[in-house]
Amino acid sequence: MRTGGFDVVIGNPPYIARRALSQEVRRQISTYRTGTCPDIYAPCFERSLSLLDGDKGRLGFIVMSSAAYSEGFSELREVIQDFRSEQWWSTFGRIPDGLFSPARVRNAIVLLGPGIDVHATRHHIFTATSRKALFQSIEYFPAVEHSGSGILRSGQLVDLAGKLAANHGPLQGPNAGRQAIFVKPTATYWFPVVPCPTAAYSEPGVVSESVDSGLKVLKLADDEDWRVTTALLGGKIQYFWWAVKGDDFHVNASETLALRNLSLNQKLSQSPALQELAAKVVDGLPEATILVRNKGLRVNIRWSDLSPLTDLFDLEVLRLVGLESEWRNLNIWYRQSMRSSGPSGKDQPLDPGVASTYLNLREH
Repeated sequence: MRTGGFDVVIGNPPYIARRALSQEVRRQISTYRTGTCPDIYAPCFERSLSLLDGDKGRLGFIVMSSAAYSEGFSELREVIQDFRSEQWWSTFGRIPDGLFSPARVRNAIVLLGPGIDVHATRHHIFTATSRKALFQSIEYFPAVEHSGSGILRSGQLVDLAGKLAANHGPLQGPNAGRQAIFVKPTATYWFPVVPCPTAAYSEPGVVSESVDSGLKVLKLADDEDWRVTTALLGGKIQYFWWAVKGDDFHVNASETLALRNLSLNQKLSQSPALQELAAKVVDGLPEATILVRNKGLRVNIRWSDLSPLTDLFDLEVLRLVGLESEWRNLNIWYRQSMRSSGPSGKDQPLDPGVASTYLNLREH
Protein backbone atom coordinates (compact mmCIF):
# COMPACT_ATOMS: atom_id res chain seq x y z
CA MET A 1 0.00 0.00 0.00
CA ARG A 2 2.92 2.35 0.64
CA THR A 3 3.86 2.10 -3.05
CA GLY A 4 0.41 2.94 -4.39
CA GLY A 5 -1.75 -0.14 -3.89
CA PHE A 6 -2.15 -3.63 -5.30
CA ASP A 7 -1.61 -4.32 -8.98
CA VAL A 8 -4.47 -6.84 -9.08
CA VAL A 9 -7.54 -7.36 -6.90
CA ILE A 10 -9.88 -10.30 -7.63
CA GLY A 11 -12.93 -11.08 -5.54
CA ASN A 12 -16.33 -12.63 -5.07
CA PRO A 13 -17.70 -10.69 -2.10
CA PRO A 14 -20.49 -11.99 0.14
CA TYR A 15 -24.07 -11.38 -1.01
CA ILE A 16 -25.96 -10.38 2.14
CA ALA A 17 -28.95 -8.05 2.07
CA ARG A 18 -28.41 -4.93 4.14
CA ARG A 19 -31.65 -5.56 6.03
CA ALA A 20 -30.15 -8.84 7.31
CA LEU A 21 -27.06 -7.15 8.77
CA SER A 22 -26.68 -6.42 12.46
CA GLN A 23 -26.79 -2.85 13.69
CA GLU A 24 -23.05 -3.05 14.42
CA VAL A 25 -22.18 -4.08 10.86
CA ARG A 26 -24.43 -1.36 9.46
CA ARG A 27 -22.60 1.14 11.65
CA GLN A 28 -19.23 -0.11 10.42
CA ILE A 29 -20.11 0.21 6.72
CA SER A 30 -21.89 3.56 7.15
CA THR A 31 -18.61 5.37 6.49
CA TYR A 32 -18.60 4.09 2.90
CA ARG A 33 -20.40 5.93 0.13
CA THR A 34 -22.07 2.62 -0.72
CA GLY A 35 -23.02 1.89 2.91
CA THR A 36 -26.72 2.40 2.21
CA CYS A 37 -26.81 0.16 -0.87
CA PRO A 38 -29.17 -2.83 -0.48
CA ASP A 39 -26.40 -5.46 -0.24
CA ILE A 40 -23.04 -5.68 1.51
CA TYR A 41 -21.26 -6.57 -1.73
CA ALA A 42 -21.32 -2.84 -2.61
CA PRO A 43 -19.13 -1.59 0.29
CA CYS A 44 -16.89 -4.65 -0.22
CA PHE A 45 -16.41 -3.51 -3.82
CA GLU A 46 -15.73 0.06 -2.70
CA ARG A 47 -13.19 -1.10 -0.12
CA SER A 48 -11.38 -3.15 -2.76
CA LEU A 49 -11.07 -0.10 -5.00
CA SER A 50 -9.33 1.72 -2.18
CA LEU A 51 -6.69 -1.04 -2.13
CA LEU A 52 -6.01 -0.87 -5.87
CA ASP A 53 -3.23 1.04 -7.58
CA GLY A 54 -5.26 3.77 -9.27
CA ASP A 55 -2.87 4.23 -12.19
CA LYS A 56 -2.14 0.70 -13.35
CA GLY A 57 -4.16 -1.62 -11.12
CA ARG A 58 -6.68 -4.12 -12.43
CA LEU A 59 -9.76 -5.44 -10.63
CA GLY A 60 -12.09 -8.31 -11.35
CA PHE A 61 -15.22 -8.83 -9.26
CA ILE A 62 -18.19 -11.13 -9.63
CA VAL A 63 -21.24 -9.63 -7.96
CA MET A 64 -25.01 -9.76 -8.34
CA SER A 65 -26.32 -8.36 -11.62
CA SER A 66 -28.19 -5.64 -9.72
CA ALA A 67 -24.89 -3.75 -9.72
CA ALA A 68 -25.45 -3.07 -13.42
CA TYR A 69 -29.01 -1.76 -13.44
CA SER A 70 -30.65 -1.32 -10.03
CA GLU A 71 -31.35 2.21 -8.81
CA GLY A 72 -30.38 0.99 -5.34
CA PHE A 73 -26.81 0.47 -6.54
CA SER A 74 -26.44 3.77 -8.41
CA GLU A 75 -23.98 4.94 -5.76
CA LEU A 76 -21.77 1.93 -6.45
CA ARG A 77 -21.77 2.73 -10.17
CA GLU A 78 -20.85 6.33 -9.35
CA VAL A 79 -17.98 5.14 -7.15
CA ILE A 80 -16.73 3.00 -10.03
CA GLN A 81 -17.11 5.90 -12.47
CA ASP A 82 -15.26 8.26 -10.12
CA PHE A 83 -12.37 5.79 -9.98
CA ARG A 84 -11.79 6.71 -13.64
CA SER A 85 -10.81 3.38 -15.08
CA GLU A 86 -11.68 1.32 -18.15
CA GLN A 87 -14.80 -0.70 -17.39
CA TRP A 88 -15.95 -4.05 -18.83
CA TRP A 89 -19.41 -5.24 -17.77
CA SER A 90 -21.00 -8.61 -18.49
CA THR A 91 -24.19 -9.99 -16.95
CA PHE A 92 -25.59 -13.50 -16.70
CA GLY A 93 -29.09 -14.86 -16.11
CA ARG A 94 -30.10 -17.65 -13.77
CA ILE A 95 -32.58 -19.60 -15.95
CA PRO A 96 -32.12 -22.14 -17.55
CA ASP A 97 -28.70 -22.11 -15.85
CA GLY A 98 -26.62 -19.72 -13.77
CA LEU A 99 -22.97 -19.18 -12.94
CA PHE A 100 -23.48 -20.57 -9.43
CA SER A 101 -26.06 -23.22 -10.29
CA PRO A 102 -27.94 -24.77 -8.54
CA ALA A 103 -28.14 -21.48 -6.61
CA ARG A 104 -30.38 -19.21 -8.69
CA VAL A 105 -28.43 -15.94 -8.76
CA ARG A 106 -28.14 -13.41 -11.58
CA ASN A 107 -24.56 -12.24 -11.76
CA ALA A 108 -22.38 -9.50 -13.18
CA ILE A 109 -18.66 -9.70 -13.80
CA VAL A 110 -17.03 -6.28 -13.56
CA LEU A 111 -13.48 -5.77 -14.81
CA LEU A 112 -11.56 -2.53 -14.30
CA GLY A 113 -8.19 -1.46 -15.65
CA PRO A 114 -6.23 1.49 -17.07
CA GLY A 115 -8.33 3.69 -19.36
CA ILE A 116 -11.61 5.63 -19.27
CA ASP A 117 -14.04 3.88 -21.65
CA VAL A 118 -16.99 1.65 -20.73
CA HIS A 119 -17.76 -1.63 -22.50
CA ALA A 120 -20.63 -4.09 -22.12
CA THR A 121 -21.69 -7.46 -23.44
CA ARG A 122 -25.20 -8.62 -24.12
CA HIS A 123 -27.05 -10.16 -21.18
CA HIS A 124 -26.19 -13.86 -21.28
CA ILE A 125 -28.88 -16.53 -21.13
CA PHE A 126 -27.44 -20.03 -21.25
CA THR A 127 -28.09 -23.70 -20.56
CA ALA A 128 -25.94 -26.17 -18.66
CA THR A 129 -24.70 -27.43 -22.03
CA SER A 130 -23.93 -24.06 -23.60
CA ARG A 131 -22.14 -22.75 -20.50
CA LYS A 132 -19.16 -24.91 -21.51
CA ALA A 133 -18.44 -22.36 -24.25
CA LEU A 134 -19.87 -19.36 -22.39
CA PHE A 135 -16.70 -17.44 -21.64
CA GLN A 136 -15.10 -18.18 -25.00
CA SER A 137 -18.11 -16.53 -26.68
CA ILE A 138 -18.20 -13.31 -24.63
CA GLU A 139 -17.93 -10.17 -26.79
CA TYR A 140 -17.65 -6.59 -25.52
CA PHE A 141 -18.96 -3.53 -27.31
CA PRO A 142 -19.01 0.19 -26.45
CA ALA A 143 -21.61 0.77 -23.73
CA VAL A 144 -24.43 3.08 -24.79
CA GLU A 145 -24.88 6.21 -22.70
CA HIS A 146 -28.41 7.07 -21.68
CA SER A 147 -30.25 9.36 -19.29
CA GLY A 148 -31.53 6.49 -17.15
CA SER A 149 -29.46 4.74 -14.54
CA GLY A 150 -27.50 1.57 -15.14
CA ILE A 151 -25.36 -0.14 -17.76
CA LEU A 152 -27.15 -1.08 -20.99
CA ARG A 153 -26.07 -4.63 -21.88
CA SER A 154 -26.91 -4.29 -25.56
CA GLY A 155 -24.02 -6.23 -27.07
CA GLN A 156 -23.60 -5.56 -30.77
CA LEU A 157 -26.96 -3.77 -31.06
CA VAL A 158 -25.30 -0.46 -30.20
CA ASP A 159 -27.20 1.59 -32.80
CA LEU A 160 -30.61 0.27 -31.79
CA ALA A 161 -29.87 0.73 -28.09
CA GLY A 162 -28.59 4.24 -28.77
CA LYS A 163 -31.76 5.19 -30.63
CA LEU A 164 -33.94 3.85 -27.82
CA ALA A 165 -31.79 5.43 -25.11
CA ALA A 166 -32.14 8.81 -26.81
CA ASN A 167 -35.93 8.49 -26.47
CA HIS A 168 -35.93 7.29 -22.86
CA GLY A 169 -37.87 9.62 -20.56
CA PRO A 170 -41.40 10.73 -19.65
CA LEU A 171 -44.06 9.94 -22.23
CA GLN A 172 -44.18 12.74 -24.77
CA GLY A 173 -47.32 14.35 -26.09
CA PRO A 174 -50.73 15.07 -24.56
CA ASN A 175 -52.29 12.28 -22.54
CA ALA A 176 -55.95 12.54 -21.69
CA GLY A 177 -56.00 8.95 -20.48
CA ARG A 178 -58.83 7.93 -22.81
CA GLN A 179 -57.20 4.62 -23.78
CA ALA A 180 -54.91 2.15 -22.07
CA ILE A 181 -53.24 -1.18 -22.60
CA PHE A 182 -51.68 -3.40 -19.93
CA VAL A 183 -48.56 -5.34 -19.01
CA LYS A 184 -48.11 -8.25 -16.65
CA PRO A 185 -45.72 -7.92 -13.68
CA THR A 186 -43.12 -10.51 -14.74
CA ALA A 187 -41.73 -11.97 -17.94
CA THR A 188 -39.33 -14.57 -19.24
CA TYR A 189 -39.91 -15.50 -22.87
CA TRP A 190 -41.51 -12.33 -24.30
CA PHE A 191 -42.60 -8.88 -23.19
CA PRO A 192 -46.06 -9.54 -21.64
CA VAL A 193 -48.33 -6.87 -23.07
CA VAL A 194 -52.10 -7.45 -23.27
CA PRO A 195 -54.41 -4.99 -25.02
CA CYS A 196 -57.32 -5.17 -22.57
CA PRO A 197 -57.95 -5.68 -18.84
CA THR A 198 -58.24 -9.45 -18.46
CA ALA A 199 -59.77 -11.32 -15.53
CA ALA A 200 -58.17 -13.90 -13.24
CA TYR A 201 -59.77 -17.32 -12.78
CA SER A 202 -59.82 -20.00 -10.11
CA GLU A 203 -60.50 -22.52 -12.88
CA PRO A 204 -61.46 -22.14 -16.54
CA GLY A 205 -64.57 -19.99 -16.79
CA VAL A 206 -64.77 -19.25 -13.04
CA VAL A 207 -63.76 -15.64 -12.40
CA SER A 208 -61.87 -14.91 -9.18
CA GLU A 209 -60.96 -11.30 -10.06
CA SER A 210 -62.89 -9.29 -12.63
CA VAL A 211 -59.62 -7.52 -13.47
CA ASP A 212 -56.35 -9.35 -12.78
CA SER A 213 -54.80 -7.44 -9.86
CA GLY A 214 -51.32 -8.06 -11.21
CA LEU A 215 -51.84 -6.04 -14.37
CA LYS A 216 -50.05 -2.70 -14.74
CA VAL A 217 -51.84 0.06 -16.66
CA LEU A 218 -50.18 1.87 -19.56
CA LYS A 219 -52.18 5.01 -20.26
CA LEU A 220 -51.75 5.87 -23.91
CA ALA A 221 -50.90 9.30 -25.23
CA ASP A 222 -53.56 10.86 -27.42
CA ASP A 223 -51.48 10.17 -30.54
CA GLU A 224 -50.87 6.50 -29.72
CA ASP A 225 -52.98 3.89 -31.47
CA TRP A 226 -53.73 0.94 -29.18
CA ARG A 227 -53.31 -1.65 -31.94
CA VAL A 228 -49.98 -0.23 -33.13
CA THR A 229 -48.70 0.15 -29.57
CA THR A 230 -49.73 -3.39 -28.66
CA ALA A 231 -47.91 -4.81 -31.69
CA LEU A 232 -44.94 -2.55 -30.96
CA LEU A 233 -44.55 -3.90 -27.42
CA GLY A 234 -45.18 -7.53 -28.36
CA GLY A 235 -42.23 -7.86 -30.72
CA LYS A 236 -38.50 -8.43 -30.53
CA ILE A 237 -37.51 -4.75 -30.30
CA GLN A 238 -39.31 -4.24 -26.98
CA TYR A 239 -38.19 -7.65 -25.68
CA PHE A 240 -34.61 -6.58 -26.43
CA TRP A 241 -34.97 -3.22 -24.65
CA TRP A 242 -36.54 -4.84 -21.58
CA ALA A 243 -33.73 -7.41 -21.42
CA VAL A 244 -30.86 -4.92 -21.69
CA LYS A 245 -32.24 -2.57 -19.02
CA GLY A 246 -33.58 -4.74 -16.23
CA ASP A 247 -33.24 -8.00 -14.34
CA ASP A 248 -34.75 -10.31 -17.03
CA PHE A 249 -37.78 -11.08 -14.84
CA HIS A 250 -39.65 -8.09 -13.41
CA VAL A 251 -41.57 -5.77 -15.72
CA ASN A 252 -41.90 -2.03 -15.16
CA ALA A 253 -44.16 0.29 -17.10
CA SER A 254 -41.25 2.71 -17.49
CA GLU A 255 -39.47 0.12 -19.65
CA THR A 256 -42.01 0.84 -22.43
CA LEU A 257 -41.32 4.59 -22.61
CA ALA A 258 -38.28 4.58 -24.90
CA LEU A 259 -39.96 2.65 -27.72
CA ARG A 260 -43.27 4.47 -27.28
CA ASN A 261 -41.55 7.87 -27.39
CA LEU A 262 -39.67 6.79 -30.50
CA SER A 263 -43.03 5.84 -32.02
CA LEU A 264 -44.54 9.21 -31.07
CA ASN A 265 -41.56 11.19 -32.37
CA GLN A 266 -41.55 9.27 -35.66
CA LYS A 267 -45.36 9.29 -35.87
CA LEU A 268 -45.38 5.53 -36.36
CA SER A 269 -49.07 5.22 -35.46
CA GLN A 270 -49.85 7.22 -38.59
CA SER A 271 -48.05 4.77 -40.88
CA PRO A 272 -50.61 2.94 -43.07
CA ALA A 273 -48.25 -0.03 -43.36
CA LEU A 274 -47.91 -0.36 -39.58
CA GLN A 275 -51.64 0.12 -39.07
CA GLU A 276 -52.33 -2.75 -41.47
CA LEU A 277 -49.69 -5.00 -39.86
CA ALA A 278 -50.91 -4.14 -36.35
CA ALA A 279 -54.48 -5.07 -37.29
CA LYS A 280 -53.22 -8.50 -38.42
CA VAL A 281 -51.33 -8.92 -35.14
CA VAL A 282 -54.43 -8.09 -33.10
CA ASP A 283 -56.56 -10.43 -35.23
CA GLY A 284 -54.04 -13.19 -34.48
CA LEU A 285 -54.08 -12.73 -30.69
CA PRO A 286 -56.73 -15.39 -29.97
CA GLU A 287 -54.51 -18.01 -31.64
CA ALA A 288 -51.74 -17.29 -29.11
CA THR A 289 -53.82 -16.76 -25.96
CA ILE A 290 -53.20 -19.15 -23.07
CA LEU A 291 -54.10 -19.58 -19.42
CA VAL A 292 -51.09 -19.82 -17.09
CA ARG A 293 -51.37 -21.36 -13.65
CA ASN A 294 -50.03 -18.82 -11.16
CA LYS A 295 -52.11 -18.39 -8.00
CA GLY A 296 -55.09 -19.45 -10.02
CA LEU A 297 -55.28 -19.01 -13.78
CA ARG A 298 -54.05 -15.86 -15.54
CA VAL A 299 -54.57 -14.86 -19.16
CA ASN A 300 -51.39 -14.44 -21.15
CA ILE A 301 -50.38 -14.14 -24.79
CA ARG A 302 -47.59 -16.36 -26.07
CA TRP A 303 -46.05 -13.64 -28.22
CA SER A 304 -43.39 -15.97 -29.58
CA ASP A 305 -46.17 -17.81 -31.45
CA LEU A 306 -47.00 -14.57 -33.27
CA SER A 307 -43.45 -13.89 -34.48
CA PRO A 308 -44.36 -14.39 -38.18
CA LEU A 309 -46.60 -11.33 -37.78
CA THR A 310 -44.63 -9.29 -35.25
CA ASP A 311 -41.40 -9.81 -37.23
CA LEU A 312 -42.95 -8.07 -40.24
CA PHE A 313 -44.09 -5.28 -37.94
CA ASP A 314 -40.66 -4.90 -36.27
CA LEU A 315 -38.86 -4.90 -39.61
CA GLU A 316 -41.10 -2.09 -40.86
CA VAL A 317 -40.46 -0.13 -37.65
CA LEU A 318 -36.70 -0.44 -38.15
CA ARG A 319 -37.04 0.65 -41.75
CA LEU A 320 -39.06 3.73 -40.78
CA VAL A 321 -36.55 4.84 -38.12
CA GLY A 322 -33.53 4.22 -40.35
CA LEU A 323 -32.23 1.09 -38.57
CA GLU A 324 -33.16 -1.68 -41.00
CA SER A 325 -29.51 -2.79 -40.92
CA GLU A 326 -30.02 -3.85 -37.28
CA TRP A 327 -32.56 -6.53 -38.20
CA ARG A 328 -29.99 -9.30 -38.62
CA ASN A 329 -28.24 -8.44 -35.35
CA LEU A 330 -31.59 -8.30 -33.54
CA ASN A 331 -32.42 -11.82 -34.68
CA ILE A 332 -28.98 -13.11 -33.69
CA TRP A 333 -29.48 -11.55 -30.25
CA TYR A 334 -32.96 -13.09 -30.01
CA ARG A 335 -31.72 -16.60 -30.80
CA GLN A 336 -29.02 -16.17 -28.16
CA SER A 337 -31.45 -14.86 -25.54
CA MET A 338 -34.74 -16.66 -26.12
CA ARG A 339 -34.83 -19.58 -23.69
CA SER A 340 -38.23 -21.18 -24.35
CA SER A 341 -38.36 -24.70 -25.73
CA GLY A 342 -42.12 -24.54 -26.15
CA PRO A 343 -45.24 -24.73 -23.97
CA SER A 344 -44.74 -25.57 -20.31
CA GLY A 345 -46.86 -27.73 -18.06
CA LYS A 346 -48.36 -24.57 -16.58
CA ASP A 347 -49.79 -23.42 -19.92
CA GLN A 348 -53.33 -24.20 -20.94
CA PRO A 349 -54.03 -23.41 -24.62
CA LEU A 350 -57.44 -22.00 -25.46
CA ASP A 351 -59.66 -22.50 -28.46
CA PRO A 352 -59.45 -19.23 -30.47
CA GLY A 353 -63.22 -18.73 -30.25
CA VAL A 354 -63.11 -18.99 -26.47
CA ALA A 355 -59.86 -17.00 -26.26
CA SER A 356 -61.53 -13.88 -27.67
CA THR A 357 -63.78 -13.82 -24.62
CA TYR A 358 -60.86 -14.25 -22.24
CA LEU A 359 -58.96 -11.43 -23.98
CA ASN A 360 -61.87 -9.05 -23.46
CA LEU A 361 -61.12 -7.26 -26.75
CA ARG A 362 -64.56 -5.65 -26.71
CA GLU A 363 -63.10 -3.14 -24.24
CA HIS A 364 -61.52 -1.40 -27.24
